[in-house]
This record gives sequence, structure tokens and C-alpha cells, in this order.
Amino acid sequence: MKDDSPKKGQDLAPLTEQAMKDLLESGHGPKIRYVRSPSFKIVHCDGGVGAATNQGYLGLGLYSEYQAPPSEVGFEYDPERQAVREAAPSHPAMIIRELEVQVLFDVKAARGVSNWLKQWADIVEERQRESSESD
Repeated sequence: MKDDSPKKGQDLAPLTEQAMKDLLESGHGPKIRYVRSPSFKIVHCDGGVGAATNQGYLGLGLYSEYQAPPSEVGFEYDPERQAVREAAPSHPAMIIRELEVQVLFDVKAARGVSNWLKQWADIVEERQRESSESD
């Protein structure tokens, strides 16, 4: 099977308007191949925070949230067992929001992603309702 994938450093010219029109009229629309960047990773997301930039982009930072780890752990001597054991850790009363990634969208892309998220959130909610009704 012939490998038509682009090679590193190979310039890809965008389709011209006529080439796109020809593809659509032929009934064979353009194919899109998804490739993973070397920095690709899957991250857990509990929420997001962001704002508009001065350049007109929407910045969204995705974060995972968890309780702050203990600030310190001590040890206690147990005279009955003649052993040392870890004392109860001191937990700060704090939630950590660890920013995993910052995404910049133009308005068109933000609306597209928003629509996609809403569509899939509706589908998942419907599946969850159906699943809970069948239990």
C-alpha cells in the first residue's frame, strides 16, 4: 500500500477554490487525516478558566482539580509496639487547580467547538438517562 502521508518538512499547499469545487462535484470530498503532534497527550479536565485576548482570541485554560497534598508528614513513636509510624498528615484546607493546557480559539473555532461539545454532551446525557431507566 502506497504511503501518501506528508513527510516531515514537506510543504502542503492548501486546496485552491477550484480544486475544492472539483472534489465536491465529483462526490469524493477531501479526506482529512488526523496525526498526533510529538507533544500530544491526553489530559483529564475538571473545568476551565480563561478570557478574551487583546488580539481577539478566546483563551481557555483546562485544569484538573484535587485536594492539596499534605504540607508535611511527621513520625510518632509507638511505645507499645516499640516502633515508629507515620503521624496523621497535616492537610491544608485548599483545592489545587492544575492548569494542564491553554487553548487559543478564534471566534469561529470557539463556536464550532462549543457546538460540538453541546452536541456530544446531549448524546451522553441521553445515554445515561436510558441506562438509568433500564436499571
